[in-house]
Amino acid sequence: MINFGDYEEFKNSNENVIGEGTHCIVWSDSPEYVYKVDKSIRKSLDEQRELMEKKNRTGVIAPLELIGYMTSERGYHPVYKQKRYRTLEDLVIDWMKDKGWKKVEKWGYVKGNQFLCDVRPCNIALDENFNPIIIDMNLYDK
Repeated sequence: MINFGDYEEFKNSNENVIGEGTHCIVWSDSPEYVYKVDKSIRKSLDEQRELMEKKNRTGVIAPLELIGYMTSERGYHPVYKQKRYRTLEDLVIDWMKDKGWKKVEKWGYVKGNQFLCDVRPCNIALDENFNPIIIDMNLYDK
């Protein structure tokens, strides 16, 4: 586990911050990954690691990897690494590969007897857990 230093100092001085949400601060110094520091405080990083492993097993699209922590007066702020995607298509294609879809040149994507000719944002919907659902009208299933 990497100690990324003091949370308050990071929050006030990091030029690599690219966004801040309700639950985390996101920064990046790499074209391949983004890093997220959780704003909430954890007493135990082992408990957080177990929680993340359980969440990642449930099929989230872009899993987080717990890589370290920042410290504050009250406890630990977990730090995660996540693969950076340029487009929604890149994210979904990566997810499809994990689910067994294979790229076939000039045809598209194949899984068993299913065929998907194109991956575009208009062919993708998200369910209540933000998992992608392929809604391509050209999806062929015998």
